[in-house]
Amino acid sequence: MINRLGIGKTIERLISSIINRFDDGATYFLIDGRFAPSFHRLSRQIIGGDLQHYSIAAASILAKHARDLVMQKMAVRYDSYGFVTNVGYPSPEHLDALDRFGICPVHRMSFRPIAEIAEQKRLWE
Repeated sequence: MINRLGIGKTIERLISSIINRFDDGATYFLIDGRFAPSFHRLSRQIIGGDLQHYSIAAASILAKHARDLVMQKMAVRYDSYGFVTNVGYPSPEHLDALDRFGICPVHRMSFRPIAEIAEQKRLWE
């Protein structure tokens, strides 16, 4: 979905689906960040919400932990990319691995460095 729609639209769709699933008419939804749609009458978008609300900060910690667990699994499967240490961010070591080994199936094709490598590969083929 991220490769097809982009990260922003994907996050907006996920937020909408979560609100639709858990909307009981009384729950107030705090949304960390600013997005184009107004999601729900009982919601508020907050830039830097993790600095202002413990619930958002806690959710952020849980999300990052879940991401790190996924990256640990990917590190075992694709051990050349350093996923354990860069957890999906473009560290110099990761960019070097991309130069040496190319793109693997879990790379996000819409991320600029990955898209540039893919485009270069297409030009050489």
